[in-house]
Amino acid sequence: MRNIRRIVGLVSAIVFSESVVFGLGSGGIANEVTSAEHLSQLLAITGSKNDPTTVYNNPASIGDLGKYSGTLGMMFYRFSAERTGSNGTSDKMKTGYPIVPNMAATYGWGDGKYGFGIAVLSPFGLETEWSDTSNVRYVATKSTLKMVDITPAFSYRPSEKMALGLGVDYFWTMDADLQKKANVDVINTAVGFPTAGSSDANSRLSGDGSQWGYHAGMLFNPSPSHTIGLAYHSEVKTKIEGDLEITGLSGASASAGVFGGTDYKTPVRTDLFYPQHVQFGYKYSRENKWEAGFNLAWYDWSSNKELAINLPNATATQRALAGAPVPLDWRDVWSASIGGNYRFTETWKLNAGAYYIPAVYPESTFSPAVPDMNKIGLSIGPSYSKNSWSIDTVYNPIFYKTTTINNNLGQSQNGGLAAADISGEYKAMIHILGVNVRYNFR
Repeated sequence: MRNIRRIVGLVSAIVFSESVVFGLGSGGIANEVTSAEHLSQLLAITGSKNDPTTVYNNPASIGDLGKYSGTLGMMFYRFSAERTGSNGTSDKMKTGYPIVPNMAATYGWGDGKYGFGIAVLSPFGLETEWSDTSNVRYVATKSTLKMVDITPAFSYRPSEKMALGLGVDYFWTMDADLQKKANVDVINTAVGFPTAGSSDANSRLSGDGSQWGYHAGMLFNPSPSHTIGLAYHSEVKTKIEGDLEITGLSGASASAGVFGGTDYKTPVRTDLFYPQHVQFGYKYSRENKWEAGFNLAWYDWSSNKELAINLPNATATQRALAGAPVPLDWRDVWSASIGGNYRFTETWKLNAGAYYIPAVYPESTFSPAVPDMNKIGLSIGPSYSKNSWSIDTVYNPIFYKTTTINNNLGQSQNGGLAAADISGEYKAMIHILGVNVRYNFR
């Protein structure tokens, strides 16, 4: 039961360092902020002659970066969210300050005909934390998952107008730590021995897993000023294995016929889906002075119909109480962005962009573990280059549309408990500051 919430948290929390905030790239748990230059101008799919993280975005661009290229960067987040219930109750999520690194390096030869690169990034992720006494505690308290994508890739340019790229992805979900409260009175009532006023129990699901995927890209240059890019990333289905722990049980729930004591621990397995997605981009360049373009992206989130929970060593009663599938019914989304840059001098360039991303959740399965809503992001940041070295910076505020939710997710997971109602008005805001140091040797 509490394990149910855990897993929703699992699907909504995937990160490299102490978690990234959801919503960039395609909503949900996507966080495709690969570098400061990428985020500041939003033209990653059409390639950059400077940014090695194109290894992930569109590997067809690798050979265009020169002989040696490398980047190392950090993204600093500030995320806040709050809920106001229809009865006037109010809950604020703990403000999060995750820090997420990125790194990539490339090598080109044959006058740009061939290229190889490797990147270490965290393209999906989330961290949310609500108080142990909040009105949403029976659905979510703390949901965190750490993941990293280690991706080598190759590029080949068969002609001046065409380049192709192919990469593999090793998705390593290092650590899932997903927590919520459980109402002991509800559990005791479910097994036929009602109680009242019992202290809440704690539920914690932890696990890890890994899986391989792949991605491919194409660049087409009908003329020196025009670039068309296309990239595809495969679905990655990761088997997560770990443990479900419930502590603080009392009454009938702690009996030998139910969970066998005040504390309970059992192995758990589930599947975690990272969606396949397709991205298309167009860029116009003018005399090495300025660039402008747009990106469109489609994400196959609808693969997440539900999250099945497998407790192989549990009894039938334990599975009934803690192993029900979690409905997700996420929907496919299209996101769009525009961006560009203007070079003032040989050393200074200004990047800017804007994007729109719809929510992946329908109202019926909205969860405070992933308070995803329609959002608009703006980005701006200068780049400084001198000889082979560059410093890129970005500031990106993300404005979430205030959304009113009315669903029974909390009650359905907690025996109709009125105190588990998560309905209300949700607000959220993200601020991102990023910096990358690049080296390009032509």
